Amino acid sequence: MDELLFGNPWIFKNIKYYLETHRILPPVTILEKFDIIKKHFLLEINEKGEYTGIREFRKHLSAYTKNLPNSSKFRSIINSLENKNEILQFINTYYENLK
Repeated sequence: MDELLFGNPWIFKNIKYYLETHRILPPVTILEKFDIIKKHFLLEINEKGEYTGIREFRKHLSAYTKNLPNSSKFRSIINSLENKNEILQFINTYYENLK
């Protein structure tokens, strides 16, 4: 069950929509996914501080980026960054290259 939730925070929205309409929502767009990634990252930083927030967010990032192009290289670079602004900039660059 965790693998369904981990990296998929919109699952509850999808379930609710299906139960109400008996239709399936279209898949989350890359823009929506990256908006969630950035929001989640900033929430981790605000809640736990930059040092701990960055380290705890890395496991979520793996789930969020699963099956995206060059995602293993993306995660490898993120895992080497220690600064909130560097990580946000790299997330934005990666997203721009996917468009």
